[in-house]
Amino acid sequence: MRALVVLGLALLAACGGVQPADLARTTPYALARSAGHFVTVDGMQIFAITAGEGRDVVLIHGNPSSTYTWRRVVAPLATRYRVHAIDLPGYGFSDKPDDDARYTTAALAHDVTGYLDAVGVRRAVLVGSSMGGYVVSETALLYPDRVSALVLVDASGLPGIDGYPLSTRMAGWPVIGPLLRSLPSRGRVRESLEHAVYDPAQITEADVDAYNAPLRSAGGTNAFIARMHQQVTEERAARVRTIGAPTLVITGDTDRVVPPAIAARYHALIGGSELLVMAHTGHLPHEEHPEETVTAITRWVDAHPDQATGASGSLVGTPCYEGAMIVVTNRIPVSKGHEIDFEDRFKRRVHLVDRHPGFLRNEVHRPRPMKFDHEQGTWRDDPNGEGYYEVKTWWRSFEDFVTWTQSPAFQEAHANRPPKEMFRGANVLEVHDIVTSTDLDPPPS
Repeated sequence: MRALVVLGLALLAACGGVQPADLARTTPYALARSAGHFVTVDGMQIFAITAGEGRDVVLIHGNPSSTYTWRRVVAPLATRYRVHAIDLPGYGFSDKPDDDARYTTAALAHDVTGYLDAVGVRRAVLVGSSMGGYVVSETALLYPDRVSALVLVDASGLPGIDGYPLSTRMAGWPVIGPLLRSLPSRGRVRESLEHAVYDPAQITEADVDAYNAPLRSAGGTNAFIARMHQQVTEERAARVRTIGAPTLVITGDTDRVVPPAIAARYHALIGGSELLVMAHTGHLPHEEHPEETVTAITRWVDAHPDQATGASGSLVGTPCYEGAMIVVTNRIPVSKGHEIDFEDRFKRRVHLVDRHPGFLRNEVHRPRPMKFDHEQGTWRDDPNGEGYYEVKTWWRSFEDFVTWTQSPAFQEAHANRPPKEMFRGANVLEVHDIVTSTDLDPPPS
């Protein structure tokens, strides 16, 4: 296959280049300067552009791209939604760790939910382009309660895409790889971008510079090289079939990077999905035809309101588990250095609770420093705060939950406190009966 966007760019290097954060401060990319900021996720600085108010819509780029790919759709979408375009670790202006394990699809999906946690978003519409479509579909599989809808734009992540040519694979070899990645590359960036779109004349010098600059920054090709060696197996197709989020699949009719047949297969695998084939369009519909792309995303988001969130974005239900009736969410303080002990205790508790027929799921999120703001009645990030685990418990009915609270295992774990007493405290976030009201007192103000 001819050079792809990602293939031509793969030969770039970041040998002692400028730091990504410094690049963000000097970029000519106006939207990044006006609406960009950094968010700490698992100790990494993740760059994000945030604009608008309303339902949360998160935009995830391809490989090796950045928030720049969404420049023509952020503002239009922000007239209706709260839009987040983020640079995944290893891309754009975000940190670029030299650790291949940081760039697996599962790790990047975890980073997406880590970002949501960091900015206080419980559920969001996820929109992914190319590799970003692979990542957001994996997020929907691993963290279904965090995804209210999906839009896959020329998504990779299924078998059937040509492998990388030898010239590109050599960029990941020892000794010769760093030399190849240090060669002048701007011409190859242009060639690859022109190959990715239907009309090469639309590629400007500014576009070439915007794609080229992050790849020349320190660690700029770490993610690309790491992902180049990862394979997609047929097993993933079986997993994709289980995606429950409402999914819109978009492809360009002349995509030479990810064949339209891949989009057709996503559509066939995901029940209730819709396939949109855009005419005279290549691999980047959101860059080539932004108005049509915005219209499609808006139509899909508005046609699929999030039944599991209220106006405040609090989690009050779960479309992922039909018949689920109650969700309990806690934040539990954990002293520094005792995280492992907590995880061990939590696993033992899950083992016990899993025996109850009314139990659906128990989920724990890793701690981050927070403090409870008593004046505002909410949690907020604070570098000097304690570490907190956020725990969600899903039950088929309120009666099932109460039965569990009366069990010997629960009584032993919670010092014989009655159900209502459990939820008297600032650490409780939510107790929601999805179908009928309950007799639980609300948390104190």
